[in-house]
Amino acid sequence: MGEYRPKQTRPGFSIFLKEKSFGIKRICGYLS
Repeated sequence: MGEYRPKQTRPGFSIFLKEKSFGIKRICGYLS
């Protein structure tokens, strides 16, 4: 199957991680 590269095979996954980390930062900023 070749090399496994999630960033190339699933480009939307990296965007999901960025949005998730951004949401966590918003929640932490809201709670603090």
